[in-house]
Amino acid sequence: MEAVTVVAAALSLAAAAAKLRGALRAGPERTTMLFFAAALAAFGGAVGIPANIVLFPGQPYLVPWIAHCCAMLGGACLHTVAVRIAGGPTPKPLLAMGIVLTAAVSIATAASTNPSVQVPGATVADGDVLQAIATLVYLAYLLWALTRSHTLIGRYARREDTGVLLHRSLTLTTSGVAVGVLWVLWAVYALLSVWLGWNGVASVEKVFSAAAEGLGGLALLLLTIGATYTSWAAPMTRAFTAPLARRLFRQLEPLHQAVIDVMPQLALSDRDQQTDRMRLYRQVIEIRDAQMRLRAHVHPEVAHLVALESNKQARHGRAGIWISGGESWNAIREAAELATAIDGYRHGRRYDRAEDVREPDHCLERQRTTLAEARHLVRVCRAFTDNVLVREIRRTLCRASEVRTQPPGWRPRAHS
Repeated sequence: MEAVTVVAAALSLAAAAAKLRGALRAGPERTTMLFFAAALAAFGGAVGIPANIVLFPGQPYLVPWIAHCCAMLGGACLHTVAVRIAGGPTPKPLLAMGIVLTAAVSIATAASTNPSVQVPGATVADGDVLQAIATLVYLAYLLWALTRSHTLIGRYARREDTGVLLHRSLTLTTSGVAVGVLWVLWAVYALLSVWLGWNGVASVEKVFSAAAEGLGGLALLLLTIGATYTSWAAPMTRAFTAPLARRLFRQLEPLHQAVIDVMPQLALSDRDQQTDRMRLYRQVIEIRDAQMRLRAHVHPEVAHLVALESNKQARHGRAGIWISGGESWNAIREAAELATAIDGYRHGRRYDRAEDVREPDHCLERQRTTLAEARHLVRVCRAFTDNVLVREIRRTLCRASEVRTQPPGWRPRAHS
């Protein structure tokens, strides 16, 4: 477990240096990044210093209390970051933290010079009572800071407008803080076990120590990964998703070509040396733009016919007769609407009931990305090109439009 704590401490100190360097070049977020760098550095010291990295001969209590001070400094800075992330003003925890630090160090100093203090009924002596009280004060402050930070950061992570990378970063950060809370509770339990002389504590002392080191190292590791996730995850994600972007681009080409053939003015400028992700993004934008432009040409009966067929298949227990997935009815409706809209645009048919046509459905995932939108449009593309029900609806409505030269709600297309 000691190796885990050393690695976590080294990574956190490196991340703190990177955050500090980024803060010096940042603009409005400079203060938040500075507090975050201070939190990572302080937690790294709190976890790394007790791992026999720094030794002070003849001062057995100095290293633990330096670690405690670093932990409280990290908790105060992390709480400040959490408040700023949540949109509140910068809190003033440093004064309160200074008071707690002063009281804790004073109690520890008094404990080391007053070896006669004892508690009746407890197996402690030689000043251990005051040291235990000081440690409890330190753990109580750290527990408050971590719990409050977890609440604020978790509340912000649940917002709908957070991007994918930021959402994952905040999730990892809150996970690290949650493990930190467990570490504090475990430390309190271990302290009370020794203080009150519970039976069997001596036999599991090494287990207590190993568990505490493991929880501390894991908490710091998750916190460090979450703090730096947005820096290294974006290029790695682009590298790993490049083959997927190429495949989705090829699968969307039939639908993209169909809408660009009727509305070539929607084609964006195709710059040279575009990445696969950017080409896919441009393709999705052009398809969505065409769907919005063609809404006035969508036959108003499309959604009704798809809903009738969906209910019919559901009643007969044959929901898979037209589709292969449970969420494909939306894709069929979109494909049928787009097919009739293309036909209506080519023949100059517009409908006054265009406001009845629903807007195109976006991807159903909570965090919308280019890849998620492209996956949804691939289902629409398959229905547009291969689905039998889409072809039947398109043929039926086009035949009805040919028989009735002026269908309800129809008006000639205005020519400029």
